[in-house]
Amino acid sequence: MRGLMLLDDISIAPHSVDWNKVLHYWDWLLAEQPEFSIWMVTPFAELITADSEGSVWFISTSGANYEKVADSKDDFLALIEDKEALDYFFMPSLVHELVESGMTLGQDECYSFITPNVFKECSFDPENFKVANIEDYLMGLGDLLGKLMKTEAGQTATLNDDGD
Repeated sequence: MRGLMLLDDISIAPHSVDWNKVLHYWDWLLAEQPEFSIWMVTPFAELITADSEGSVWFISTSGANYEKVADSKDDFLALIEDKEALDYFFMPSLVHELVESGMTLGQDECYSFITPNVFKECSFDPENFKVANIEDYLMGLGDLLGKLMKTEAGQTATLNDDGD
């Protein structure tokens, strides 16, 4: 099965991430489906989760959305047999480009967008990525995007470290 062979190459296994602490910064996105377990983590710190019913959900940290993508893990594995779906969730070609450009991941590291996907200026070129600690990246990104999502259209967003 092509997808299963690739999963080890295109997913990461963070070891010392405090997921409770990290996901606290994503409460604004996760309120709809709070009970889940993390099944896979992509090299871009996107999360593939399973709920108590066995449904598979995709938390796009770069795109600030959370969607049900399959009714079961087997359905998800069948889904990513399709190249377009595999590219959507894991971006293996981009991972290859990043590795070729000299960016390799160490333990508890991910590829972080410099300009996140929610901004029109975002690009999927290697120049828009850096290697970051996954915990720090997800806490900072969750905080940033959460503040932006609370900002009314046309309002100026003020980002600071005072917890607002």
